[in-house]
Amino acid sequence: MSTLMVVWILLCALCFGAGLAWSWRRARRRLRVRMEEAVDGEIRQQIKQEVLRHLQDGPITDNSQAER
Repeated sequence: MSTLMVVWILLCALCFGAGLAWSWRRARRRLRVRMEEAVDGEIRQQIKQEVLRHLQDGPITDNSQAER
């Protein structure tokens, strides 16, 4: 094999490896963003439920505050 062919094969392998690494990092970043959005949505839902529960319970009186 000529030197030019070896250099060409190494360059192709390097580009292929770089493409795989870039795709892997991009996929991990997208997964992390999706997970953060899911967690944020879950936290928002929990807060909404707590607020609705407190609104349905009505105002807290002095006696019930002392019991808690």
